[in-house]
Order: sequence, then C-alpha cells, then structure tokens
Amino acid sequence: MKEKKYQVPSAKNQVPRNSDFLVPGTWYAVLFNQRGVSMVELMITVVIALIVVFATAVPFFAERSFLVQGERQAEAQRDAQFAMQAIARIGRQSTGVAITTPAANHQRITFTQPCGTIIFDGGAGFNGGQLQRNNQCPGQTDLLIDAGRSRVATFTAAAVSANVINFQIDVIHDNQRNELLNTQIFVRNA
Repeated sequence: MKEKKYQVPSAKNQVPRNSDFLVPGTWYAVLFNQRGVSMVELMITVVIALIVVFATAVPFFAERSFLVQGERQAEAQRDAQFAMQAIARIGRQSTGVAITTPAANHQRITFTQPCGTIIFDGGAGFNGGQLQRNNQCPGQTDLLIDAGRSRVATFTAAAVSANVINFQIDVIHDNQRNELLNTQIFVRNA
C-alpha cells in the first residue's frame, strides 16, 4: 500500500483548503471537523458561559454598592465640614457668644459682632434637620444644611471656658451614612 503524503501548512500558518490534507491531531483538523456539535455539547457550553458571566457580575455589583456608599460618606463629610468651618470662621471673629436650646433637639448659637449678631440654628428638631445661619449684619439667612439629602442629627455646643466653645455636629446623608465632627473654637475677642 502506498503511503499518502500530507501537505504541511506554510510558515504563515495557512490552513490547507482540501479536507484530504487534514492531519489528525492538528489544530486545523479539530477546527474544521465536519461532524458539528451535539445539543448536549451546546447546552454544556451555554451553562459554563452563564456561570462565568454570573461569577464576574457579582463583584461588579458589590463594587458599585461600595462606590455609592463612599460617595454618600464623602457628601456627609463635605456638608459637616462646610458647616463647621462657617461656624468656626464666625466664632473667631466675634466678640461674644450665647448658647441656648429653644426646643428639644434644637440648638441655637448666637455670636455677637460689631455690626450685630449671627445666629446658627440647627439640630434634628429644627425644620427636619436643617442648619441655618441668620446673619443680621447684612440681614440674610443661609441654609448650610437643607435637610434634603443631608440633615443634621445632632448639633450641640457647650462652653468650655469664657473663650472656648466645644461644637459637635452629626450629619446624615440619604439616611444611610453619617459624619460626626467635634471641634473646639477659640473666640478671640470675647
């Protein structure tokens, strides 16, 4: 019997066009098998593909959840720091301070300045968690925290000495993430 010669693909890895030249066990013999795929093989492939897709989707959704929580925490921090910086700036410039509690969960801090008074009202019991600055010098009222997405859970102030006031503010963002800031302010001119 005469042995059949097989044509080997060129260096460019070209596949022979004639199926007589398919060498058993080579990549192109497997690739161009005329048999096709059975329904069982197809179903196994689909199940494996679904497992891979779901396995990669779980970390993606978990990462998205962490991202949203991080954004909420950052917004709560930003709101609390903004409010605390505004209070500190006014406190350092004032000549006197008075701390009152008009209602439950509502703190009022009144800073005296040469042109009049600046009042900070806030707390969970003040307009649903707002923090408001009432500047009587130019006669304007500003909402530092509007109780929309962020709200004030606690807003407290206590005199440590004649010139030092201890402030604490707890801001909650979207009812999920909160930021608690505690600082002392030196009232220079008191």
